[in-house]
Amino acid sequence: MATRHGGQGIRKYIGLILFSQFAIAGCKPSPAPLGAGAETVVALPGIDLNPDGTIGERGMQKIQSHSGDPNLTVAFIRANLTDEGLAQLGQFPNIRHVQAIGSHVSDKGIAKLKEAIPEVEVSY
Repeated sequence: MATRHGGQGIRKYIGLILFSQFAIAGCKPSPAPLGAGAETVVALPGIDLNPDGTIGERGMQKIQSHSGDPNLTVAFIRANLTDEGLAQLGQFPNIRHVQAIGSHVSDKGIAKLKEAIPEVEVSY
């Protein structure tokens, strides 16, 4: 019994060409609309925190590298942030959101951060 593979070979060849074009060109992000502040997200996993729940040197460096971005979100991923760690964020007035789901922050700690950065929103 004869099997015809001609059509499959051409499809594979076209697929390979399309894939290689995508791989070479890459994805280009679309620009943010004028007037819209692009949000920058800095993700800090537990390894970026000290055992006491404060932000370690590496985590602070990650945030510092985006200190010029006007709309910064700091997201703690599987990290047990404490009120003391939250207070460290007060030195970055460009932070607009803190995501610390499951962390050990309190309303008192959030209020202290809001004294330093009134615009900040904290999810915990």
